[in-house]
Amino acid sequence: MIRTEVDGVPTLFAPVSGPLRAGLVFRVGEADEPLPQRGLTHLVEHLALHRHGITDYHFNGATGAVSTSFHVKGSEDEVVGFFGGVCSSLASLPLDRLATEKAILRTEAAGKGRSVFAELAAWRHGARDHGATAYPEYGLHAATEDSTAAWAAHWFTRQNAVLWIAGERLPPGLRLWLREGYRQPVPRPSAVLPPVPSYVTGPCIAYSAHVPESTAAWMFSRFLERQLFRALRQDSGLSYQAAASYTEYGDGSAAIEAGADALAETRDAVLGGFLDVLGRIRAGHIDPADTAAVAAQAIEAYRDPATQAGRLSVAALRLLTGREPVPAEQVVAELSSVT
Repeated sequence: MIRTEVDGVPTLFAPVSGPLRAGLVFRVGEADEPLPQRGLTHLVEHLALHRHGITDYHFNGATGAVSTSFHVKGSEDEVVGFFGGVCSSLASLPLDRLATEKAILRTEAAGKGRSVFAELAAWRHGARDHGATAYPEYGLHAATEDSTAAWAAHWFTRQNAVLWIAGERLPPGLRLWLREGYRQPVPRPSAVLPPVPSYVTGPCIAYSAHVPESTAAWMFSRFLERQLFRALRQDSGLSYQAAASYTEYGDGSAAIEAGADALAETRDAVLGGFLDVLGRIRAGHIDPADTAAVAAQAIEAYRDPATQAGRLSVAALRLLTGREPVPAEQVVAELSSVT
């Protein structure tokens, strides 16, 4: 991975063969939105992409908890044109589309259910920062041309962006015409729970833990998923989905989440099986072959050239949140050292 810059935007470049892939990432997301402004970042993302219409190359945008990205896969000319168009739109949003895009976003939201992990986030953090991401996009109703443009001007700036590119070279003619601004700090997760451990009732069995970020914590999430899937689906057939995830907040902490679905008549059994898995892990009943398998799979995936773009995206987010990207050799060494 080579570090450079394009028009003052820090840039991470990985020389790889094949189609050119790139992403422009901004340090703004749903956790930055006060509850009355929920949805403004998503709205800006949609407006910035509208002018591209239908193309022969692949592009998209994504709004997460602490970042918003615009990514593209195509030829050098297509990538140059895509980022030129995104930056132009961010500087002068097509606000004549405001009502239409608001309607599209409300329709999109209507087709989504609220996940059990969103429920847990709301209980843990309250109706702010990472907890607010569980709530509807209330800000769409009151969003005006002025408020939407002001949000874009504040957050989507040169100093608050990182570019990543995976390809044979940096495309000639690539320019990023962005407003001046400053790097925005990552929101610290708030906590409104009484002392943990705590529990709430809900339709599924799910678990959420707030931990220091580390390779071992990531490995634990993979190991936990392996154990839950084995116990609840393969062995007992009680669940169809039994999975776990690891998500970094960007401030040195992370969330490990796990969940399993269940029929109403088997919910107690799933809960018992879920707690049995956690209990065995807590007691230290961990098969070294399982940890070795998790590490081997992770190392193989990390070394796969096809995952280079994903690794660059992670590195870009680390850079945006004030943390140095971790060299590949260090990641592999840390994965290998977890017992």
